[in-house]
Amino acid sequence: MDAVRVPAALPPRSKPKLLSEFVYEELRRLILSNHFAPGELLVEEKLATQWHVSRTPLRAAFARLEKDGLVYAYARSLCPTQGSAGAFV
Repeated sequence: MDAVRVPAALPPRSKPKLLSEFVYEELRRLILSNHFAPGELLVEEKLATQWHVSRTPLRAAFARLEKDGLVYAYARSLCPTQGSAGAFV
């Protein structure tokens, strides 16, 4: 499995919302736009460092993404599921 290509920073938030919700929405958008290839590792520590957020909102976002079927757990990381752009699998 390849290392993840993480955007350097989160985009600015336009209105107040929970950080975990914001992180979830951004990760979901990136997954559905095929920024992350199916099977590509999403490493919690790397995302937290690059996006300057704690691991707690990432864990909450990862749990929601897994529940949505957009990622699956793999060796303490997550991977986007197989499928076509913008489709749930």
